[in-house]
Order: sequence, then structure tokens, then C-alpha cells
Amino acid sequence: MTTSHHKRNKLEIAIDPFLSQNEKDYLVPLLLGWSGGAEAALSWFKSEPLAAYGNLTAQQLCESGKAESFVEYVKGLELGGFA
Repeated sequence: MTTSHHKRNKLEIAIDPFLSQNEKDYLVPLLLGWSGGAEAALSWFKSEPLAAYGNLTAQQLCESGKAESFVEYVKGLELGGFA
């Protein structure tokens, strides 16, 4: 297993409990592309405050039962919304 594959797996493991397979299939490539790699995407998911959600991180948002809001947030960004 390559290092980049291992790091991608860490990202997938972090989001796995919160999202359906279809959501993961949509989000993982998108987050990897935006962030430049799995390590940066994982760091963003775990530690970047989202102002639109009271400065919760994406992980905290998902942990609070609002994974659907996280998915909608990312979809909004993809369509040109602001973070």
C-alpha cells in the first residue's frame, strides 16, 4: 500500500461512521482535489472551523448528528458558495 493510499484510507475511516457509501464516493475525491491530498483533507475535516455552523469543524458537525448538513455544505461550496 502506498503512503498516499494509506492517507486516503485515514480520510475514509474518519468520515465512514457518518456518511453513506454514495456520500463517501462523492466527497472523498472532491475533498482530495480541493485540498491537494489526503493529509490536508483529513486535517481540514478535523480542525477547520466552519463559520456557517458556529465554528464547528466538519468532524464535530458530523459527530453531532448533522452529517447531512456537512454534505450540503460541501455541495454548496462546489456550486460556488462561500465557506
